[in-house]
Amino acid sequence: RLYVEAECIGDDCYGYVDPFNATVSATLGLDVVTGTDGRPTIEATVGEISLGYDLTGTDINIDGCFIGGVENVLNFFGLSLFDLILNIASGFIDDTVADFGPEIESLLEDALGAAVIEQELELEGVVMDLGLYPAEIDIDNPGVRVWMDGYTAVAAPADCVASYDPGGSLATPSDPPRLDDVPDDAPGYHAGLHLSDDFGNQALYSLWRGGLLCQTVDEELTGFPLDTSILGLMAGDAFADLFPDSKPLVIETRPMTPPTLQFGGETDLGIDVRDLGLDFYAELDGREVLIVGMELATPAGINLAFDSTTGDVGVEIALEASDLDVAVTQNEFKPGTESDIEANFAGVFDTIVGPILDGVVGDLSLSLPGFSGFGLTGLDLQGVGTNGDWLGAYAQVGAVQYESAGCDDEASDCSGGCGTTGRGGGRVVLLTLPLALVLLRRRSDE
Repeated sequence: RLYVEAECIGDDCYGYVDPFNATVSATLGLDVVTGTDGRPTIEATVGEISLGYDLTGTDINIDGCFIGGVENVLNFFGLSLFDLILNIASGFIDDTVADFGPEIESLLEDALGAAVIEQELELEGVVMDLGLYPAEIDIDNPGVRVWMDGYTAVAAPADCVASYDPGGSLATPSDPPRLDDVPDDAPGYHAGLHLSDDFGNQALYSLWRGGLLCQTVDEELTGFPLDTSILGLMAGDAFADLFPDSKPLVIETRPMTPPTLQFGGETDLGIDVRDLGLDFYAELDGREVLIVGMELATPAGINLAFDSTTGDVGVEIALEASDLDVAVTQNEFKPGTESDIEANFAGVFDTIVGPILDGVVGDLSLSLPGFSGFGLTGLDLQGVGTNGDWLGAYAQVGAVQYESAGCDDEASDCSGGCGTTGRGGGRVVLLTLPLALVLLRRRSDE
């Protein structure tokens, strides 16, 4: 835009400026440095800003006033008042644009400050420490890649899994996808994130170690009473002589192996659950005894539904009874009924396993905040990498209507995952850096 004000001439003018090209260019340096608080942070350096434009006096059109008349007379002699003014103003314009450098640096560093996260997340009573911070930055022709190292941890193993704790999560190190290796169905994306299964497995291990899968399936969890009639659904009349009248039944989970992530399946995320024990307890002869014990293995799927109007991501569990692998491991009172119990367990699957899943992820929601009115307008997830062990999230960025957030905004809530230390609830905030590809990997010493 061009604004002209002639203060000494009391005249009104009608005028306009023809469109003209302007080019602004500068070098941008990004580096990971140690901040004043001892944490790694991203430092931005904007080089000299150069401005070029092809605006001339002939692009300025003013009619019906004294200035316009003067310009017309000068044009007759091959001169231009407007060109003279533009020549005088060019130095001021260049200096003004050059002064934008520190401001741009500050804006970039404030935005990239969200890349440092140190906080506690609480999910169904399990408190997990989460740390994410930048490790290195690659800049080349395809774009900018920010490497993020991270860790998850819980203070101590829960009593229910302490004897099974392997001492660490499954590690499957592999090279990340190339920056320019974009799936055919995600062309022209603006921002992306690659999550290694190493990092995801560590998060699942930490939650498992904290006892997230240790559940008591009873009336408090299901909302309705459980009784020994469930045994009849699995084994017919085999237990009828032990329980001629139904008695309360309690089911305790026994998670012996941490779950692991699988990418590239029919769902956005796959979770491989193995060695999940279910122990059925009831009162018999005046004491609480283990009636039946079994172990389950199943692939569970998670689909993420992104709503571009609200920024919310819905979490949907995909788990079918037909995918269950059931093995009875304890059946002291009615040996020989193992095959019937295993075959018929699918019939009580929703009654038993449904409340467990709801107790673990029922309150989990994800929200993607906007930044200054811009945010994600589309999101596609799929397994990528040579071994398919990286999750690729490819996003479109544009103007959005949902709420923008930032840790410097007094009205914002940073408790869900910004660059501050604090405890978040079940609501997880995913931060995506526009025009950059972010890789989350497990820290090597964790």
